[in-house]
Amino acid sequence: RAKPIPDKGGVALALITADSFLNEKRSPKITVPNHWIALTGNIEITPGTFGRHDSGHVRFDCFTWARKVTVSVDEGPFEDGFWGVVLGW
Repeated sequence: RAKPIPDKGGVALALITADSFLNEKRSPKITVPNHWIALTGNIEITPGTFGRHDSGHVRFDCFTWARKVTVSVDEGPFEDGFWGVVLGW
């Protein structure tokens, strides 16, 4: 649902576990929501195969910690670290 929002002048904010997407290690053992990011576009979701935990992939641009970042993450870490999105026009 967030994909077209930035292109139409709206805002999409995602609540995430920062270590799941934004750090090189990307391996938190226990995840809790701890960071809001502004989605800025280029959202691409490659569906996975049912029953294969890391077969899908998610990629998007966001603004976080005073800079634009491109996040490219497999399905498993995304599912572990994504908590929800707030959309607004």
